[in-house]
Amino acid sequence: MVTALSEVDDLVRAFEAGADDFLTHPVNGPTLIARVRSQLRRKGHNERILEEALVDPLTGAFNRRYFDAHAPRLAARCRTARKPIAVLMVDVDHFKRINDTYGHAAGDRVLKEVVGRVTSALRPSDLVTRRGGDEFAVVMPETDLDAAIQIAERLCGRIGGVPIAGVAITVSIGAAVSRLDEEDLDAALQRADATLYDAKRAGGNRVGLGSGALTDLRRFRRG
Repeated sequence: MVTALSEVDDLVRAFEAGADDFLTHPVNGPTLIARVRSQLRRKGHNERILEEALVDPLTGAFNRRYFDAHAPRLAARCRTARKPIAVLMVDVDHFKRINDTYGHAAGDRVLKEVVGRVTSALRPSDLVTRRGGDEFAVVMPETDLDAAIQIAERLCGRIGGVPIAGVAITVSIGAAVSRLDEEDLDAALQRADATLYDAKRAGGNRVGLGSGALTDLRRFRRG
């Protein structure tokens, strides 16, 4: 703020009202530039702190805190528009074996590359988050179950088609769609999670489909 006031009490009240900085009349040009630069540095620092709080530092995917804050908003928007919203739960098959055999550095490279391949196959409006360990959640607004299945199968092919850091990788995916009468994504997440574990128990490299009480398993076959 720019002010003609210079009394300490006046300036204290200005800061208490929300001012970040102040200049007094007459304004000195170099002082103004220096203060603007200082505020821009502070703004950039604050933005980096916020990003670090919401982004998984290893993979670059959003973290669970971001998911909990933003996924319900996406669901509410779709519900208002009477559009479906799909959820994919993605898990790297035999990830512990990868860490044990090739080392944790190779495991880290696998997780980074999996996120890169998932993100590159989706729309900017889709949300990719790391739930923990080697499990990721993908939220896709305005996507029905048939489209979600096609996307899940495409992800299986993209991830499993080329080894990562010399390691052959496959993923299991659970897919579900939130019904319009659901108040939040929890029910769809639970269905997707259940079908994910069905897929893993069946041997992995599969897409599990959650459609109400019906669970189907589709094994992905390359070529």
